Amino acid sequence: MTLVTRYLLKEIARPFAAWTVFLFLLLCAMAFLRGNDVLMGSAVTLSEAVQGLLLLTPQFLGQAAPIAFLLGVFLGFGRMADDGELKALSNLGLRPWRLLVAPLWLGWALSALLVALSFTLQPYTQRATRVWAQDIIKRNLIGDVKPGVFYDELLGVMLYAEEASPDGHWRHVLLHDEQNPSAPLLIAATEGWVRGGEDAMLEIDLQQGSVHRATATDAQYSVLGFEKSQVRVEVVEALFRKNRFASSRDELSPAQLWRAGKEAQARGESGTPERLALHWKLGQLLMPLAFAVIGVPLALRRRQGGRALAFMLSLGCYLAYYLLARASISLGDKGVLAPFFAGQLPNLLALSVGFTWLKLIERRGP
Repeated sequence: MTLVTRYLLKEIARPFAAWTVFLFLLLCAMAFLRGNDVLMGSAVTLSEAVQGLLLLTPQFLGQAAPIAFLLGVFLGFGRMADDGELKALSNLGLRPWRLLVAPLWLGWALSALLVALSFTLQPYTQRATRVWAQDIIKRNLIGDVKPGVFYDELLGVMLYAEEASPDGHWRHVLLHDEQNPSAPLLIAATEGWVRGGEDAMLEIDLQQGSVHRATATDAQYSVLGFEKSQVRVEVVEALFRKNRFASSRDELSPAQLWRAGKEAQARGESGTPERLALHWKLGQLLMPLAFAVIGVPLALRRRQGGRALAFMLSLGCYLAYYLLARASISLGDKGVLAPFFAGQLPNLLALSVGFTWLKLIERRGP
């Protein structure tokens, strides 16, 4: 490794490390605000909230590191351009291609780290986050029902209890169930209990009451008495979507996604969703290399504008990359693009534009 490459690595690494920490903390704050239904529930202790954020750390690092790397490239090269160092290196005969070596070294190292996380720690922590959130959500729902107050946080269910104890025991209960919109139910019961069911379900046991049912199609109304009844409500998936926790496919490593696609094909099903998810994930893992190649010529051609311009350029590049990635995945989902090209199109385009731009810079001069 030459002296110039080491110097460039240092210039990129310092802002990259600082912005990684900043963006990581920003993502933690956003997750805290976005997931306040879970993290700020009545059943959550401080240690459990910290545990949840720690479980999300690998995911946040994977999101923060690529854009921080692009910012590091812009800020490092921008500082050298503003101080005239890049002009001096060019006058000494250093070709623009040599400037690409340091960002590629760092990009390779970052991609290798992201790949290692995606095969090991990240899938484990995302599955652990789902288990953690399921337990917290159920306990929150048990403790958040207050006496004399309508509770409408359940999906398709509104609940009222005249008396409610902290352990989930209610008296004089009214429950409006619209999980089946064509035939909503109004249930009145003398007593009720709530407890966590299997997986994403919450089970509400009722005693000594009646069920009132009306159908929208034939305008019929019926009443049925009961001694014991049970209502099952899906709570976890709805709150996961609301609070933007990881989906079940995000919990699989690239190797597991590849095997899932093969197993789907063996069953005679389409393995396209799994292959798309695989190449989408691989595309994100190789993003730093694409940012290294497109970032260098863009940083060389930027005009003086300081850190604000560098931040805006980074944000614009990342936004363009993300929009192109989502569009290509959508085309892959419709069968227009093969899964490989759907997942890798933004990287391939960034590499093509970056290398072409560097060649033009070499011909025209800095």
